[in-house]
Amino acid sequence: MLMRGAEELAHLPTDVQNAKLAALFPFLPAGTTFTVADGSVTIEVPGAGMSGVTEAERLAAKADKRAQGGEFAKSKPIYEQVLQLNPAAIEPRRNLTMVCYKLGEFEEAKDHLIEILRLDPSNRPPNVVGCPNKLRPTP
Repeated sequence: MLMRGAEELAHLPTDVQNAKLAALFPFLPAGTTFTVADGSVTIEVPGAGMSGVTEAERLAAKADKRAQGGEFAKSKPIYEQVLQLNPAAIEPRRNLTMVCYKLGEFEEAKDHLIEILRLDPSNRPPNVVGCPNKLRPTP
């Protein structure tokens, strides 16, 4: 969650951050944890509805949100974390390909496209088939 003043919390020790945030959200259950990073606060509620979601899926959703908001440089390391957790994940790799392209990292984008096709030769989404010349393998 984006929160005003989150930057002010970043320099405080974690226990002080948690105490201040718990005071702001007294309705949250005991065991709730708060993480302050990059001007945003992540709230993790024990037993919350995403229990069936893997860490890779949670991170992929976070990266997708950043990329959709045009924060390509911030989304890239999150997608890379997803692929460390699940190297065979096609959709996050495809999204990372587009992020690399947007960042002008054409060789890395090309490598990810090749990996997508290596993992699933039948996977020919439009952004692989119609990729810009800069991403096509050189003869």
